[in-house]
Amino acid sequence: MIAFIQFTQQVSARLAPDAWDEAYFSLLSLKHALGGVPGWKRLDIMANNQPDDTIQLRVVTNWGTLDQMEAWLDSDLTVEGVLKALTPPPLELNVSFYEKIS
Repeated sequence: MIAFIQFTQQVSARLAPDAWDEAYFSLLSLKHALGGVPGWKRLDIMANNQPDDTIQLRVVTNWGTLDQMEAWLDSDLTVEGVLKALTPPPLELNVSFYEKIS
């Protein structure tokens, strides 16, 4: 049996409601741009409204190899970069990395 390995970046952010439209369309544009990048597997965008009227956002990006993910992270087209460029910027921003072996 051959092990399957997947490399993942998860970005969690809390956004002001005024940033949502820009965040959503910018992330969709990023997803489209990643379609031609070697090693990119998928980008999932999940969001929900919070009781304090902010938006909790989670963006998960999956890559085939660690080298491909690291090359992408060195580029200008990252989830973190897109979110930091928002007006207004995220109220909170956290980045985590995972390796899945199955």
